[in-house]
Amino acid sequence: TGAPSEMRPLGDYLHALGYTVSCVRLPGHGTSIKDLEATTATDWYGAAEAECLELLARFDSVYVAGLSMGGLLAMKLAAKLPVKKAVSYTHLTLPTKPLMSLFKLLNECKNKLLAEIKIPCLVLQSKTEHTVQPRSAEYIYNKLTAAAGRRLVWFEHSGHILTLDREHEAVFKEIADFFAEEKDNEG
Repeated sequence: TGAPSEMRPLGDYLHALGYTVSCVRLPGHGTSIKDLEATTATDWYGAAEAECLELLARFDSVYVAGLSMGGLLAMKLAAKLPVKKAVSYTHLTLPTKPLMSLFKLLNECKNKLLAEIKIPCLVLQSKTEHTVQPRSAEYIYNKLTAAAGRRLVWFEHSGHILTLDREHEAVFKEIADFFAEEKDNEG
């Protein structure tokens, strides 16, 4: 149900630090419930994958980040494509019709894809989240390969849309610092 506007402040922050930023509007998102009900996780991943492939053709280093279900898409991209790092911050609200498709994507990530990720990952989660249980972030963190590098960061005073809530600046800094670690190591 989200739209790029929820990610815009993060994109602006990263762009000001010198990153090229792209934020794809997923099919059915940011318009109406009727539009969303006509789409599936296959459509959402297809749009994210197409954008990621375009970026990979243009740049040596591509990082992915996603909010809510977009966090699952970021994890799937990290498992399937040669991105350098991935960030997932959780949030979940959907109308009932696409839920089966979302659950299929969730199960694919839980049962297969998380274990396939071989790149550093950052998981961000609010402790006061009412939509997604904090244990979801712990589950993701524990399933990621420790050798690849993983980090779990908790936020105490934000709700489910970390990019727009009270601690958004700290969220942005965590992500920028995480991405910069790669840039610093590349020389």
